[in-house]
Amino acid sequence: MSNHSYPGAPGATIAQKWTRFWFAPQLPWSLHILRACFGCVLIYWLWSLSGHYQEFFGYQGWFDQTTVVDDNNQVDRLNWSVFHLIADDASKVTAFYWSSLAVLVLYTLGLFTRITSVLVYIIVVSFSANPLIELETEVFFRILAFYLMVGYLLIDWN
Repeated sequence: MSNHSYPGAPGATIAQKWTRFWFAPQLPWSLHILRACFGCVLIYWLWSLSGHYQEFFGYQGWFDQTTVVDDNNQVDRLNWSVFHLIADDASKVTAFYWSSLAVLVLYTLGLFTRITSVLVYIIVVSFSANPLIELETEVFFRILAFYLMVGYLLIDWN
């Protein structure tokens, strides 16, 4: 069996091309650039909520606990969020918001990316679970955060 050096090498089987395309070692520069750009977008997205995070995410704001439960029951979807655990305490909502911004800054700068990528996924899912401010782009945020989380967890895995 011959050893082919690139995915489209003549004589390589489809299985070899497929395996080499998906599993050949690559430099992670594109992953780092995507992480930095995505981190900047997430910081901007979260910073834009800075004046109203209590109203949007706390139970003392626009939605109380019964409204959130009713909304999740009426719409057939699984909507998990850290805010379901902490929204009754305004100080916990404030602490989670500002610590989320700090994690996003660390993530954007590339510090502790294996840990911060998991935390960023939890942050994105938590902040995008609010039906009051849910936009179509937030679905893309969840997908991209999951992709980058998996990418950083498996970056050196052989």
